[in-house]
Amino acid sequence: MIQQFYADRESIAHAHQQLRLMVHPLTEAQLRFRPAPHEWSISEIVGHLIDTEQLLRYRIERMCQYDQPLIIPMDQDESVQRNGYQHADVAALFSQLANERLHTQRFFATLPLRALGRTGWHAQGGLWQVANTVNYLARHDYLHHQQIRQNLVAYATGQ
Repeated sequence: MIQQFYADRESIAHAHQQLRLMVHPLTEAQLRFRPAPHEWSISEIVGHLIDTEQLLRYRIERMCQYDQPLIIPMDQDESVQRNGYQHADVAALFSQLANERLHTQRFFATLPLRALGRTGWHAQGGLWQVANTVNYLARHDYLHHQQIRQNLVAYATGQ
């Protein structure tokens, strides 16, 4: 569990830079393109990454502070729409994501290793563990990197 935590921290540290390199050269049209009416644009994906960063860090903090706290689910589509990420300034979103990631990295650097086994109860997903939540955050970025690549392919083929 400890080795995985260190690997996840490393992955989380590099994911934002990789995202920036992927998105930096894109046009406004590419950033706002939705492959289908109910799929996210790249700007919405970046906004979702901010939401997820904040939420998962908050959940970990609660699991560390309380014995098996209740973890409330998030409606990610509603959150993306409510926050207006489709029309948000993508440079500002990247800045906010960078700040959130820095905060997360600092938090993880001070997280006691014994906290990795702390748990909480997700209202829909059952028992969650701090270590698994950190691992989820590390994998989450890369899932959305793939989604961005798929959006760009769809944009290029006009779909």
